[in-house]
Formats: sequence, C-alpha cells, structure tokens
Amino acid sequence: MKQFLTKYPDFRKVPLHIFSESYGGKMAPEFALELHLAKKVGGVECELKSVVVGNPWTSPLDSILSYAPFLLQSGIVDDDGYRRISRLAGELAALVYGGKWIRALMKATEVQGEISTSAGGVFLYNTQRRVHVDEVYRYGEDPQMSHFMRSNVTKALGLDNMPVWMEQNSTVFERLSQDIFKPANQIVTKLLEETPIQVGIYSGILDLLCATPGTVNWIRRLKWSRSSEYAKAPRTAIRIDGMLEGYEKHGGRLSMFWVFRAGHLVQQENPAAMAYILRYFTSYG
Repeated sequence: MKQFLTKYPDFRKVPLHIFSESYGGKMAPEFALELHLAKKVGGVECELKSVVVGNPWTSPLDSILSYAPFLLQSGIVDDDGYRRISRLAGELAALVYGGKWIRALMKATEVQGEISTSAGGVFLYNTQRRVHVDEVYRYGEDPQMSHFMRSNVTKALGLDNMPVWMEQNSTVFERLSQDIFKPANQIVTKLLEETPIQVGIYSGILDLLCATPGTVNWIRRLKWSRSSEYAKAPRTAIRIDGMLEGYEKHGGRLSMFWVFRAGHLVQQENPAAMAYILRYFTSYG
C-alpha cells in the first residue's frame, strides 16, 4: 500500500473501503488493523473508512460447529446424519483447543466427507443450488470469473506479468495450512475497540461452508465497549424495489447483513443485495 500510495498520491485522500469474502474474513481485518497502525505512526497516508467481510471464515470452529444443527434444521440430514457430523465436529473442536492445526484441517476433510454422504452431495457453497451429480466445482475457478480476472482486472491493475489466476491455489493452501483453523475474532474486536474503522459482515444464508448461524455465534461473543449498542439495535428488513432481500443490524460501528437467495458468493447470487451493502459503506452507486 505504501508503494502504491507513493506512486499514486491522489489516492491518499480517496476513501478506502476493504471488502473480502471467505478466508478474507481472517486476512482483511488484520490487513485493515495493520494499515491503521501504520497510518497512526505516520508510515502511510490514507483514508481508511471500513472493512467488510462476506461469509467470513473468521472463526473457523464456529463455522464447523454450526454444520450439524444447520443441516438438521434445514431438513438436509436426518437425526443419524446429525449425530455423525456432530461427533466429527466435536473431535475437530478438541484438536483446535489443543492447537493441533494440521490435524484439525485433516479432520475437516472428514467432516465434509460425512456431510457429502449424509446429505447426498449437497453443495457446500449454496445448499439450494441445483448441481448435477457429475459437475465438478472448485471455489474460485468459475470459468467466467477466471476470464474476467485474466482479461480485465489484471490489465486494469497493470499486473499482466503476474501468475495466472488460481494457478497457485494449491501452493497457497499448503503454505497456509497451519493458519486455516486459527480464529481472527480478536482482530475484529481490536478494530471495534481501538480504531475508528467501520466493521461490516454480510452472510448469504444458504451457505454451509461459512454458515450464517456460526457467524452469528462468534459475533455474539465479541466484547468491546460499545457491544451493548449492537446487541440492543433493531434488526430491520432490507427491501429493494419492494422485494425482501434480507435483514440488517447496526450498532457500535458494527453492521451485519443477512442476505436472502445467496450462499457463499453473495455478489454473484444476489447482486441487488450486494449493491445495497456496497452503497451503505461507500455512499456510492
């Protein structure tokens, strides 16, 4: 960022909003905190206003522990499936509490395998999406998205010589394996307690991988001086052109959005709601 803002000084006064999704729910808050601290000591000049995470993997264990209840209450698994998934999730929790991060990651593969068996191969990223039994899907490797990244985004950013989009996916996953199950809740708390930055969270309610109930659970446990403002704030309907698109709740510089008709990829599956969230933070569009 320092290099970018040195090269393009006009952006120092442009309001900066950091948006991310999934694993970005861990990375974006920490990046925002480090940027704030650098600004505080004069290391960088910028107008950081908000950090917003979508269907975040901020507290991985909360996500995993929400799977069995979510699937049972949605009618996707029966009681036997619920018990099997719950047992594996409990074993994973013990590994996380013991700081055995690689083993926890391996146990997560067992959890997802049991979900696939018990739920007939339900789609993890959107439990209501119609997916053919022969369809192979890997997160982030949608052909249209890959083409857009390669032909538009990289060129616009002057990154034509960068590695091909998603080419290093497995390498990155391997390098991050020790960190994947480490929580970042404490970073979110620091942002709310120690900075003026607005924090936002949105969740497509059909997602299983980072299921909404798990996200709500870790938000409920956040402790900062203005947490009572969020707890007492009303949750209101989001209506766009007369259609109910979800709900929102704001208080103590924390905002939460529940998004209808969307799973892990809100921007693709409910662009109207995503545009609403973008406008809320940026006042643009």
